[in-house]
Amino acid sequence: LAGNSTGDCLLYGSEVSRLCYECDTCKAGFLKTLRDQWRMVAFVCLGVSLLLLVVYIFGCCAYRSAKRREGFFGKVAGVK
Repeated sequence: LAGNSTGDCLLYGSEVSRLCYECDTCKAGFLKTLRDQWRMVAFVCLGVSLLLLVVYIFGCCAYRSAKRREGFFGKVAGVK
C-alpha cells in the first residue's frame, strides 16, 4: 500500500515499533490482510469438517454392515 500517495496517511513509517492504524489507508490494508487470513482458516475448517463427515458416514455404514452379519462381533466360526 502506498500510504502517502492518497495524502490520507502522514503517520506511515516502516519502523516496526510505530504502527499506524489511524488512517483509512492503513486500516484498509490491515483489514485486507485479516480477511485473507480468516478466509484461509475458513477453508481449512471446512475441509476438516467435510473429512470428518465422510469418516463418520463410512464408520456408520461399516457398523451397520457388521451388525447385520452374524459372526462378526458375535459368534466366531468354529467356536461354540
